Amino acid sequence: MYHCTLLFSANLDVLHTVLKGKSDELESIPGLKNIRAVPSVPSEVVNLNCFLDVSVNIKRFIHLLFHYFLIEDEKNSIYHFSRKDLAAIELLKVEKYANEDWIHHRVTLKKI
Repeated sequence: MYHCTLLFSANLDVLHTVLKGKSDELESIPGLKNIRAVPSVPSEVVNLNCFLDVSVNIKRFIHLLFHYFLIEDEKNSIYHFSRKDLAAIELLKVEKYANEDWIHHRVTLKKI
């Protein structure tokens, strides 16, 4: 499974430490206590604000991003979840993603 997280102005030093998942290094981060982390696959991480020609805050950036995708292709639109969608999402959250085994990679993966 792949996922993507867009970072706008994150503290990359803290992020790299947390993604390593080493408890001795996590203790050195102010404000974090009793954290359990799952090591992540290392890959390059950057903040999007480094690639902007002008300074904008996160709210303005989100507005510009949505505006871009809505005008880039006339078929693009904002999807509004139905009650049925929301119920299915909640069920998936409860049964899978809020499960400690899933969170901490104790789920057995099957080869296809």
